[in-house]
Amino acid sequence: MMAEVELRDAVLSILRDDAQLAHGVAKKDEDLDALYAAEIKRIFQSASTALFYDFRVGTNLLFILRAIERIGDHAKTLAIPSFYLLTSQKKECIPETVC
Repeated sequence: MMAEVELRDAVLSILRDDAQLAHGVAKKDEDLDALYAAEIKRIFQSASTALFYDFRVGTNLLFILRAIERIGDHAKTLAIPSFYLLTSQKKECIPETVC
């Protein structure tokens, strides 16, 4: 759901000319990346338990998590040009969370 909200906000930032919304996408992407890392760690820690005895289940979960994380990355990629255009800032002036 986080990736869905992030993608929606990226598109809305373009449609509504909303620089704050575009900047918020970058923060949401950081949160999504942190959640992705935590879940990957949990999967690998659980790999030795009976929960992931079936290798295919663990592999499918990894691919699903990666796809969701990539949605967030694409949303951020959409929001960056919107932020540039709306704030008229050069790339060097954009907050680190956006780049």
